[in-house]
Formats: sequence, C-alpha cells, structure tokens
Amino acid sequence: MCHHTSSATVPQLPNAESTKGPPPHVVALSMTDGSMAFVQQDAFKHHDMQTLDFSNNQIQTVNVNAFRGLEVLNELISL
Repeated sequence: MCHHTSSATVPQLPNAESTKGPPPHVVALSMTDGSMAFVQQDAFKHHDMQTLDFSNNQIQTVNVNAFRGLEVLNELISL
C-alpha cells in the first residue's frame, strides 16, 4: 500500500520486464490520501490489478494510456 504518499505520480512498480525478476502477484493497490496529480502512460503495464483506489488525491491529469493492458481491472475508486 502507498498510503499518505507525497508523490505527484504513480510510483514505478516492478514488472515482468524488470531485471529484478517477476513482479509479485498484486491484485489490489491503494494509493490514498496523497498528493498524486498525474497518472502517467502505462503506469500499470504488465500487472494484473483488479482494484485500484486513488481516493483523496489531487489527480488533475490521466494519460489516455494510463490503464492500458489492465484487462482484469474491475474496480477503479475515486479517480
């Protein structure tokens, strides 16, 4: 979880193309109560997220391809 983050964008998550190995099997991510203002292109590429929670942030801009590849996403909270 990334509660109370001061990041303006989604932190980079490890993915299957990372040199650090395969990603953990994360299906829900809560990034609440922060100052996130922008969701960048491919922010969740190569992840199997089912739930994303952005409650209580300052999101002003979402790239048109921010959620590209999230084929199993079934809940997006407070974007």
